[in-house]
Amino acid sequence: MSDTTTAPAAADAATQAALERLNTVIDRLIAPDGCPWDSTQTPESLTEYVIEECHELVDAIRSGKTADMVEELGDVAFLILMIGKLMARAGGPSLADALEVEAAKMVRRHPHVFSDTTYENQSEQLKDWDRIKREEKAAADAEGPKGTYDSLPRGLPPLTKAYRIHSKADRVGFTWPEDEDVEKQVEAEWLELLDAMASDDAEAIEHEFGDHMFTLVELGRRKGIKAAPALNAATERFLTRFERMEALARERNLDFVSLSLDDKDDLWNEVKAAEKPGTENDKKPDDNNSYIAIVGLEKGKRTTKYIRKDYIEDTGATLNHYTLLMAKAIGSGVFGETLSKGQIAPPGTGYLQTFIGIGSYQTYEETENTGKYIKTKFCRALLGVLKITQDCPGPKWAFVPLQDFTDESDIDWSKSIPEIDQQLYRKYRLEDDEIEFIESHVKEMN
Repeated sequence: MSDTTTAPAAADAATQAALERLNTVIDRLIAPDGCPWDSTQTPESLTEYVIEECHELVDAIRSGKTADMVEELGDVAFLILMIGKLMARAGGPSLADALEVEAAKMVRRHPHVFSDTTYENQSEQLKDWDRIKREEKAAADAEGPKGTYDSLPRGLPPLTKAYRIHSKADRVGFTWPEDEDVEKQVEAEWLELLDAMASDDAEAIEHEFGDHMFTLVELGRRKGIKAAPALNAATERFLTRFERMEALARERNLDFVSLSLDDKDDLWNEVKAAEKPGTENDKKPDDNNSYIAIVGLEKGKRTTKYIRKDYIEDTGATLNHYTLLMAKAIGSGVFGETLSKGQIAPPGTGYLQTFIGIGSYQTYEETENTGKYIKTKFCRALLGVLKITQDCPGPKWAFVPLQDFTDESDIDWSKSIPEIDQQLYRKYRLEDDEIEFIESHVKEMN
């Protein structure tokens, strides 16, 4: 007999032996002369521990750490076995009863596996799964409710509950026909949220914020994304990056808390840059050739690749000068919003179409002054006339006047951003009411 045949049987035997040993341990713990804590527990008193241990198991699985997964899976198994024993000891159903019911239920709900039923696709199978569940519920309680959401646990975490609600609605044909319809609904809910925020009505803001999130969950579901793990991954990325920022600050003897927002942004961007996939291949080759750096996005992350300069037929003037790189899609289109910090690209740097290059300068200082100009309320107010979405290509900047960013400029770029704004107001002879409108409607950037 081959190893592939004997391996499952050996694994089953090992599992059975381990379960018997754990059962023996639990019997001893809950005996009258056993552990004072374990012997006084009830199924009800253990419910919070079940929730806690299940969360720890989920964390362990997501971490990919084998030792943690083994430990937390064992903790959950211990609680399940213990609750089963306690219920049986109190005259209730045993774990064996629960396992028999579960096995029969799985056979019943998988007729395509255990009988001759066939389905055209997974969607049809899931709809039949729900039909079987409803029939089971009706048979168990002929007078009970038979609604689509009767089996939905009200205590589910909100994002998981929203996902399940959308999934069940889809199975009974109550959802948007096309993905494009959902995308439009997401945009509509976003605009409703902006309207609510403009009204300063806290209840309306919370209402629309919830609607927007609820619709985003459906958009993710249609793309094969579960909102809860996606958000968890995002929060873990943030925590990891933040911890690395703090570590960098400590290594450089910097007080992280007292750093300016710009300095913190620099640390953040440094940490993100270190996450680039294939970093070794992305480094500038150490040979005798001249290379051009190309800035772009890879898997949603800003990255830099290098290409030999002699492979490019026409490098153009910009590649030989400093330029300020800005993402082509920034912000949300709300008037007066803040913008992400631009990246100063030195000579010999190109970029893909996900970015726009602002200016072509001889010096670093001119490029830096361009970044200061973009931070002014004056500049962003004029940009906001045409920029009403995330998209921010060159034509959206049409109303923003060009400036001289050299030392000969009529604007003193060494001043603070608010002071530069005041110089611009005077230069373009803005009226008091125009200044007041800009100052009250455009957010400050430092």
